[in-house]
Amino acid sequence: MGWSVRVICVSVDKFKVLGILCVFSILLVYVHQYPVHAHPSHIERRLKVYHQYIYSSESLNMSVIVEASYRFEVEYTERIVVGSETEVKLKIGNTDVTITVAIQFNDFEIEGLLLSGMATTKMKTRMDLGYDIGSDVIGVGELGLEILNVSAGETEAEFISGRFQIVGSIAMLKNIMRGLITTYGDAIGITNGTQNEDCIWLSNNLTTTRKFKPDNKGNITMYIDAGVRITTPEVDLYEMLLYLDNGVVLVEDLSPYSSNMTLLSVMNMKAKTERYYFERVTIVIWVVEESQILMMQIMPIIIVAAVVIILVVMLIWGKLKA
Repeated sequence: MGWSVRVICVSVDKFKVLGILCVFSILLVYVHQYPVHAHPSHIERRLKVYHQYIYSSESLNMSVIVEASYRFEVEYTERIVVGSETEVKLKIGNTDVTITVAIQFNDFEIEGLLLSGMATTKMKTRMDLGYDIGSDVIGVGELGLEILNVSAGETEAEFISGRFQIVGSIAMLKNIMRGLITTYGDAIGITNGTQNEDCIWLSNNLTTTRKFKPDNKGNITMYIDAGVRITTPEVDLYEMLLYLDNGVVLVEDLSPYSSNMTLLSVMNMKAKTERYYFERVTIVIWVVEESQILMMQIMPIIIVAAVVIILVVMLIWGKLKA
C-alpha cells in the first residue's frame, strides 16, 4: 500500500512540472510573436513654470499665481533592420495656463457696504507658442462674506453667501520652445563628431520629424535638449462681480489693484526673458541584420522544442524505472 501511494505522489509532481513548463512555453511563444524589429517607444517630458504676484493694502489683499505647463513627446522605434526606413517624431504641445486668484477683504467698501471675507477661484486657458500672445480669462466661484451696511446706519455685520465672477486677461511678449537636436551613430555614417540642429517650435510647427534609412548595422543616437523661453506674464484683472443671495449685485473695478501688483519670483523686471529646461531625452535606435532578427525569432521555438523533448525523455525514463 505504501509503495502505491509513493508512485502516485511522484506522478502528480511530474504532471505539475509538466504543466508549469507548458504554460511557460506558451507564454514565451506569445511574447515573441511580435516583430522584434518594430518595437515602438514613447518618451514624454513636462515642465511647469510659476509666477506669483501680490497686492496688499489695509482693506484688500490679493494674490495671483500663474502656472504655465509645457510638454513634448517623442515617438520612435527602438530596433530596425538594415535598409529599412524609420523616423523620430517630436510632438510639441501648446501652453496650458492656470491662474489662481485669492482676494481677502478687510472692511472693504463697495457702494456703502463694508465687506469682510475671502474669494478664491481658478481660471484656465490655453496659450499659443509664439510672440506677443494673449488670452482672456474668466473665473467663477462661491463665497461667504460678512457685510455691514454702513449707509443704512447698521452696526452689526450680516453673513451673506453668494457667487462671484472675475474677468481678466494674460499676455506674454515671448512664449516659445527651443531645443538642440544632436545626432550621430555608425549606422548612419556619423562617427567623427555630431550633427547638430537648432530648432524653434511655435504653434504653427508643433511637430518635427527626422527620417533615417541606415545602410549599416550599428546604432543611431539622438539627444534632445529642449527648453522654454518666456517673458514674465502680464496679468490684468478687469472687474469682479459679486452676486449675493439677497439679490444684491456688486461690481468692483480690479484694474487699479492688478496694475500695482508686485512680482514675487526670481525675475523682478517685467518683459525680461526667462529660460527653463526640460530633462534631456536620449534615444538609441539599434540597426541589425535581417539574419539576427530571424535568429531572435527562431530561438524561442528552439527553446520550447528542447523543453518538450526533455520532458518526454523524463516521462519515458520514469515509466521504464517503474
